[in-house]
Amino acid sequence: MKVYMKITQDKYGLPLAVSESCRGLERLLGRKEKTITSYLYHVKCGTIKTRYPRYISVEIEDETLEG
Repeated sequence: MKVYMKITQDKYGLPLAVSESCRGLERLLGRKEKTITSYLYHVKCGTIKTRYPRYISVEIEDETLEG
């Protein structure tokens, strides 16, 4: 399962908003889903080189969520 987050742009990268989908972040932040997915794609491909990203996706194992 993937979790999508908007994080602070500093060395700590603290989560500001967390959702199970980019569409959920869209609703929380008022940003277009395409903006978020495009940013994630370009960071992954290396066309955007940034030390502190705005958005990240994190893979979480389902076992972790079950307790």
